[in-house]
Amino acid sequence: MMTLLSLAGFIGSIRRSISSLRLYARGLGFALIVSLAIDALYIWAAFTTSHADFVQRCINGSTDQKTIDACNSKDAGTIVKVLVVVVAVITLGVQIWATVITSQYGDKLLEEQAWRANIVGGPRDVPVPMTGSGGKYASAPLDEARAPLTGATYAYPYTDSSNSHGQAYDPPQHGV
Repeated sequence: MMTLLSLAGFIGSIRRSISSLRLYARGLGFALIVSLAIDALYIWAAFTTSHADFVQRCINGSTDQKTIDACNSKDAGTIVKVLVVVVAVITLGVQIWATVITSQYGDKLLEEQAWRANIVGGPRDVPVPMTGSGGKYASAPLDEARAPLTGATYAYPYTDSSNSHGQAYDPPQHGV
C-alpha cells in the first residue's frame, strides 16, 4: 500500500498535483503513527525484559562459548536498550521530517494555485511572490536600473563609510 502511495506522491510532486500529494502526506502520517506505536512497544519490551530472559533469548540454544559469554555480559542488555532507542529516534525523526516536508510542499502548491486563481485572464505560469520568513525581491527604481546603459551616475547603496566600499559608484563609460 505504501508503495502505491509513494508512487502517487512521486508522480504528484512531478505533476504538481495537490490531491496526490495530500494523499501521500496522509499515508506518511498514518505510517508515522503506526511506527510510533511499534517503536514504543519495542522500547517497552527492551526495558521490561528481565536480564535472565534476555540472556536465554540471546543464547537461543547456541553452543558457541563466545556467543554465550557475549550474551551473559552485563553490557549486552544495556547496548541493546541503547540501540533500540537510538534506532527508534532516528527512524521517527526521518519519518517526521518527510511528513512535514511533504505537507509543506502541498500547502505551497495550494497557495500558488489560489494566488493564480485570483489573476483574471492571466497566464498560467505567472510567478508567485515569495511568502513566509524570506524577503521579497524589490526591483531597483527605473532610473537606477537604466544607469549602466545611459552612463548616468547615482549614489551606490553602500557608499556610507560604515560599509566596505565607501565611495560613490561611477559606472564605466563605454566608447570613451
